[in-house]
Amino acid sequence: MNQVIAWFAGNRVAANLLMLMILVGGIMALPDTRKELFPNLSLDAISISTAYPGASPESVEGQVTDRLEAAIADLEGIRSMTSFSGEHGSSILLEVDYGFSVRVLIDQVKTRLDGVSGLPDDVEASRVKEISAKFEVARLVVSGDIDLRSLGALATRLREKLLEYPSVSDVEVTGLPDQEMLIELSRQTMQRYQITFSEVAAVVRASSLDLPGGSIQTSGGEVLLRGAGLRESVDDYQDLVLRAFPDGSRITLADIAKVSLKFVEDGQRIKHNGQPAVALKVNRVGQENILEISEAMHDLKDNHGMNIPQGVELSMWQDTSKYFRNRVELLTENAAIGLFLVFALLLLFMRLQLAFWVSCGIAVSFLGAFAVLPLFGGSINMVSLFAFILVLGIVVDDAIIVGENIYSKNQAGEEGLDAAINGAIEVAKPVSFAIATTIISFLPLLFLPGPSGKLILAIPLVVIATLLFSWAESLLILPAHLSDGKKPNNYKRSRMVKVQDSFDGWLNRFLKNWYQPFLEKALFWRYATLSAFVGMFVISAVLLSSGWLNTVFFPSVDVDTPSAQLKLAVGSDSKDLEIGLYKLEQSAFELKNRLAQETGQQQINDVVTQWSGDSSGMVLIELVDPAQRSFSGQQIIDRWRKLTGTVAEGARLDFTASTTKPGPDINIELSGLSVEQLKRAAEGLKEALVAFPGVYEIRDSFQQGKQEVRISLKDEARDLGVTFNEIAAQVRQAFHGMELQQIQRGSDEIKVQLRLPEAERRSLWHLENLLINSPGGNAIPLQNLAEISYGLSSSRIKHYEQRRVLNVSAYVDPGINKPKRIMNSLKKDGYLANVSQKWPGVSWSLSGQQRYRDEFTGYLKQGFTMAMLAMYVLMAILFRSYAQPILVMTAVPFGMVGALLGHLVMGVDVTLWSFVGMIAVSGVVVNDNLVLVDYVNRAREKGASLISALKAAGMARFRPIVLTSLTTFAGLLSLMFETSSSAQFLIPMAVSLAFGVLFATLISLVLVPSLYHLLHDWEHWLSNPGKSWFSFWKSSADFDLSAQMSMDQMPLNMTLESAYEAGFQAAVDGFPGGAVDRAAAHTAACPSQFASEELQAGWEAGFADGLEEGNPPVTV
Repeated sequence: MNQVIAWFAGNRVAANLLMLMILVGGIMALPDTRKELFPNLSLDAISISTAYPGASPESVEGQVTDRLEAAIADLEGIRSMTSFSGEHGSSILLEVDYGFSVRVLIDQVKTRLDGVSGLPDDVEASRVKEISAKFEVARLVVSGDIDLRSLGALATRLREKLLEYPSVSDVEVTGLPDQEMLIELSRQTMQRYQITFSEVAAVVRASSLDLPGGSIQTSGGEVLLRGAGLRESVDDYQDLVLRAFPDGSRITLADIAKVSLKFVEDGQRIKHNGQPAVALKVNRVGQENILEISEAMHDLKDNHGMNIPQGVELSMWQDTSKYFRNRVELLTENAAIGLFLVFALLLLFMRLQLAFWVSCGIAVSFLGAFAVLPLFGGSINMVSLFAFILVLGIVVDDAIIVGENIYSKNQAGEEGLDAAINGAIEVAKPVSFAIATTIISFLPLLFLPGPSGKLILAIPLVVIATLLFSWAESLLILPAHLSDGKKPNNYKRSRMVKVQDSFDGWLNRFLKNWYQPFLEKALFWRYATLSAFVGMFVISAVLLSSGWLNTVFFPSVDVDTPSAQLKLAVGSDSKDLEIGLYKLEQSAFELKNRLAQETGQQQINDVVTQWSGDSSGMVLIELVDPAQRSFSGQQIIDRWRKLTGTVAEGARLDFTASTTKPGPDINIELSGLSVEQLKRAAEGLKEALVAFPGVYEIRDSFQQGKQEVRISLKDEARDLGVTFNEIAAQVRQAFHGMELQQIQRGSDEIKVQLRLPEAERRSLWHLENLLINSPGGNAIPLQNLAEISYGLSSSRIKHYEQRRVLNVSAYVDPGINKPKRIMNSLKKDGYLANVSQKWPGVSWSLSGQQRYRDEFTGYLKQGFTMAMLAMYVLMAILFRSYAQPILVMTAVPFGMVGALLGHLVMGVDVTLWSFVGMIAVSGVVVNDNLVLVDYVNRAREKGASLISALKAAGMARFRPIVLTSLTTFAGLLSLMFETSSSAQFLIPMAVSLAFGVLFATLISLVLVPSLYHLLHDWEHWLSNPGKSWFSFWKSSADFDLSAQMSMDQMPLNMTLESAYEAGFQAAVDGFPGGAVDRAAAHTAACPSQFASEELQAGWEAGFADGLEEGNPPVTV
């Protein structure tokens, strides 16, 4: 390794070419790197959707869900299985275990499902797919006061044009319900013509199809044959002949049925600013660029080349590229400010050349990381850009250590290549190990589970890549750039150098007059020092556990599109939904006008209303850019809620203004086989929660479903040969309908449905009197064949691991109580401790965010423990000691004290991102302490006493440690005080790192030397087992003044420049000790010994210059 460093230092061309390759590689990679608002996320989950049209939740559960669950339950790689049985179908969600391939598991699931038998005939094939987070770029909205079908046709043409752009590949048409070809056959007509649903269905299926007819080989070539009988329009179906008679008369479908092309009932619809609308939703997939997609959409909007009907408007909605640009500008601006502050601090501590090349190392490291980022699936997004800001202060530390050491060699008299080589090699080992330990501290973040882990993945990728290039720059490139360094010329100093010299002199006086005495006292009272730091750690832990510091696992951040979601009770009239959404929409328009009048400018851009079925919908408002707003999203939501008032009795109305809607503080999942047992257990749990103070909004997940008609066969029906299957099939055909075939029209599939007219399907009388065809050919009313009763069905049935579950949730007021305290009470001697005994077959578990938070933090602790173990092994190898690595790592928990205190000072909640910042702090703490302990070890190897080595290490490492802390803090300063909502979720991480590193300065310069001395005490005590601990502590607490470095000696890290400055300052400060002439002043001020004659000469020269400048000659 030393030979490689020496070769690069002596071959500046090779070093410059290496730097140029890194810079060019990064610059070339930037344009092609994927740009997105957030990273691509694979949710490691599989969805299984199985349609059973017309079936109730209980029927779906028993006939579909239970069988599918049993078929796949034992597959390896399934971490958890949750299912929902509702009207018309089943949905199963599989969470894939860590380390298993989603694609392989999907193939296994499909194989198992293909082998399931006994499913009802009307159950459609299961659709198995991976659940992944699709990132929407924007929506192109087509709105106007025209019919929905015309809007849909216009949107379809625009979609085709949009797909012609090479940057666009995924476009969905939203707000346009599916269409169906509906054939409505009334009960009266069937009686008159003596015709049945089955007869009509058979004729339609046989008369509307295309069939291949083979081919004919002719002299002119092969001619294909095709039977083209597929019906595609309403007229085509109306002309179908159902019956033909010998006299030439016919009965067509138009004679007995109404054929129409309609939108499906309860389909999704949208309105844009009060007008009917259809939207083109464009998603980014693969390596597509969010900016290029947005540009294509804007280009189509402005240059579509189509005849747009009057009154129809094209507009962009939720253009995330706008947010991406704003956030990139925000983070770039913060990075630029941070880089400027870092350079200013470097310039204050270092000479211009050294500060310049150290700062260039940041650019080299960053561009190197940009060059390799795409190779690991990385992209330019909010998280990766923040990671560069995060590592800004960390990455400069390596160059500072190497650059300062080379400059110290120059000051001591070494020049040129020798100084560069010796200075770099001398610190190569601790620098390499320091980078390795910092990388190890970030390694656990590479393997965090779940969506949050994948979101954070960009941070360790960026940090690790940047640190690796920082190592190459510090040890292979920087020495070559500093290989022309010369002995400082103390007689020719520019104004900048004089400023630096003045600051350096102030720093030296601070070290001598303040830090060194303080360190001496800390070393003398080392046990008290350790106790003080332990006390601070305990206080910070109490602040966290007592609630002074609020902990929020997923922070809520204002969004640019607040929403209000309305949910009516299942079975409510769809007109109530229309009325409720209209009221929300009108109050949003009123709020828009009021805010514009109050501020003089628009605060709300657009208002969009969305229907999701017949019982739920939402209204969204798009706000202007945060920089142009006078109100936060939460303030606007509060005013909107007040303007809206009560919407509908029994309706649930949720207003949301943040990215993460806060979930319940307590979420307990009860599971069992009996619904009644679960309901009683849930009621008991709710009563138990009511007894705790501060608990509110206690609710369970059971929802009463719609009214249900239950049909059971009479004995008379069996006597007539009518089976229950025949009755169920004919009832289903009449009321739900029969799917006869599907018509492909462009990219859309249109189903052809046969059923009763809507008026008859909405009447229970028509159900009771529905004519059922018996095997004997008679038509008998349903009520004569079956018992008809009425009741209530379940709304939706949830399973977890094949057992029915009910969730009981509640919120907790943090000022009154704590969720953890409540859960401990419930588990220890409360309701949950005895739930299985009280309700046999019922068990409980955590659910929702509680379960995920516990799993996530558990994995984080495990990964961090493994990282600490790996760091210990590395440091044990470096120090050749089993105890010293423990000394360094003991300081890691104390580094978290500064992070928590920073949250208290800044008034910021502790979040998941805060803990990521604390991990970064641990890397910095280990980095600084590792180099400091290595310095102490090297000093002791050269014969220095323990106290002398500790003081010399503190003095020598004070500048780089303080500089690293200040540069890190400065790099994050602008981000910590950023007011934009775009950066709020990143601020906790910045606070953790910034304040943690500041506190780490105190740890490295005070606590670690004290711990080192403590370790020395314990080692001597263990080697003298017969000596009492008290007598040993007393003897070790009394400093051996003959062994330590006296106050009038120069420190071991004295350089030629600092010796000159010390002499110069001694003369400028005045004749010390009452001396009245130069000789006496020299005798009083000059230290008793120097490490070398060169340092002695440097001090003498500085003293002489100081006398000339600051003190007139009195006598000689």
